[in-house]
Amino acid sequence: VWLGVALAAFWFPFELRLEETWLQQRWQQAWHVPFYNYYQGSEFHALNELLRKLLFFLPGGLLWSLHVAGEFPWRRPALMRAGAACLPLVAVLVEAGQLLMPGKYADITDVCIEAGGAWLGLLLGRRLWLDAGRRAAAPVAAWAA
Repeated sequence: VWLGVALAAFWFPFELRLEETWLQQRWQQAWHVPFYNYYQGSEFHALNELLRKLLFFLPGGLLWSLHVAGEFPWRRPALMRAGAACLPLVAVLVEAGQLLMPGKYADITDVCIEAGGAWLGLLLGRRLWLDAGRRAAAPVAAWAA
């Protein structure tokens, strides 16, 4: 559900343009100096965009870590690594889709910000659900012994 909402939010109004020369130009524009597109507007707009992208991907990491918390303990590290690898691919998908849309601006900086939000969600979720579960089980294990 989160993935569908993320794609809908970043791709709306879903206009696609597929001419080859236009796509080549858009591809080159996506590889500017980091934060180049953020410098073009006001500081408020840059901060708004940065926080919006960071906080929009945070729930993806939280949801992934919540899913991992329900798994068997020996599978959790591998699933957390898989989430750390797959969630940035969602950011790449969002920005790749924006390459095809006339009103959107794809940027490699946005991929990094969105991936950072997802990783932050993973870390927070690990702290909330996985580490909290271990801390809660420790006194019970000591008492039972």
